[in-house]
Amino acid sequence: MMRVLIVDDEPSARQYLRDLLESMDAIEVIGEARDGLQAVSLNNKLRPDLLLLDIQMPVMDGLSLIPYLTHRPMIVFITAYDQYAIDAFDLAAIDYLLKPVEPQRLRRSLDRASQTWEQISALHHRHLMDRQLTHIVCKTVQQHLLVDVREIQLITKQGRYAAIQVSDSCCHLSELSLDYLELHGGNIWFRINRRTLLPLNQIASFESNRGGTGSVTTRSGAVMSISRARMADFKSWIQTHTKQ
Repeated sequence: MMRVLIVDDEPSARQYLRDLLESMDAIEVIGEARDGLQAVSLNNKLRPDLLLLDIQMPVMDGLSLIPYLTHRPMIVFITAYDQYAIDAFDLAAIDYLLKPVEPQRLRRSLDRASQTWEQISALHHRHLMDRQLTHIVCKTVQQHLLVDVREIQLITKQGRYAAIQVSDSCCHLSELSLDYLELHGGNIWFRINRRTLLPLNQIASFESNRGGTGSVTTRSGAVMSISRARMADFKSWIQTHTKQ
């Protein structure tokens, strides 16, 4: 039995797909999501075998949500637009269907899904390593939030989470690791020590200390240590990215 999660912002489109799937053998619809944030939450909780995923949606589109899927299902993109096909297949989609979806066409996609799971998983991983973050999904007790990376003041390690500070009094948690955030930040922040990522726009000044370590003062007045192992790279990074 293949377990499927439907993601589309239009209720009529979700119902149409559900009706098609429920008429097919060996298919179980385990849920529906109305936008990208809800899709991330339900995917990571329900762990479907396959996402039927719309592309153009409010809050977060179908292409942008892929890095936040801690459970990696197979994906069939379903959209009214054909211009996203290349991006979709770059993300290792097993198929790209145009609305309205024909039942026989959908059936062929589901058959393909059952045959290509291992190859798709490998392609997903390779593509994600090349993506640069623009937003980070953070979790609260009741919901998920989408944080623009330009609004972040500080990122620190907090247990298995990354603590995303967006103001002096506001901090959210992300399931992305500091290693992932460091790799995909696009040089907007620097890992000054093992537990801290500091954005360039939050740095007021820095200095070298005895023993090869350093310290940096943020715009809010906080003083943070730069590890000996990171000091030389920090100087090179800040000189490169503060040139006019």
